[in-house]
Amino acid sequence: MININTVQYWSNRFETNWESSNGKEQTAYFADVMINNVIPRVLYETMSCLDWGCALGQLSAKWQECTGTKDVVGYDISEIACKKAKSFYSNIEFTSIIPKRKFDTVLCSNVLEHLDNWKDYLNRFTNMAEKYIVILVPENTEIFDEHVVSFTSEMFPDEVNGFACIQKKSIQCSEPKIWNDKQLLVTYMKSR
Repeated sequence: MININTVQYWSNRFETNWESSNGKEQTAYFADVMINNVIPRVLYETMSCLDWGCALGQLSAKWQECTGTKDVVGYDISEIACKKAKSFYSNIEFTSIIPKRKFDTVLCSNVLEHLDNWKDYLNRFTNMAEKYIVILVPENTEIFDEHVVSFTSEMFPDEVNGFACIQKKSIQCSEPKIWNDKQLLVTYMKSR
């Protein structure tokens, strides 16, 4: 069994069965959930964006289309995912190397539930974001398959390294073939 947090595991998933398991459709669905429920000012005030854990790029593309910003970067630990994403969305930068610069907004959709050290990543995002951090995770789900954390809104602190939580929203999803359970949307804003 390969640890799910490894490049090897995710590269294998993206190369073999991500698309046949509706991974692209799920990522696109969660992108719509995030965009349709985030506080509108986040969309209007984003001139640059990092999609952390971008998979095959559906959130990156939808965010770019919705906000009009050209400065969208998708990051994933899997180089295979990034190459595939680039083949779908050639006008977006995808990379398996963590960008060294800051972005107005850092997005992280359905990634943290795969990481038992998810709080470390939340802290890391505060060093990458200039304005906002937007996180979408499954809410109150059982631990299964690749998921190692079950989230409740109380698990996200009110403040992290100068970023204040401005939104915690529970969203009931009703797509039986994609996700038929709750998602939790959490938004942080840098304190001015």
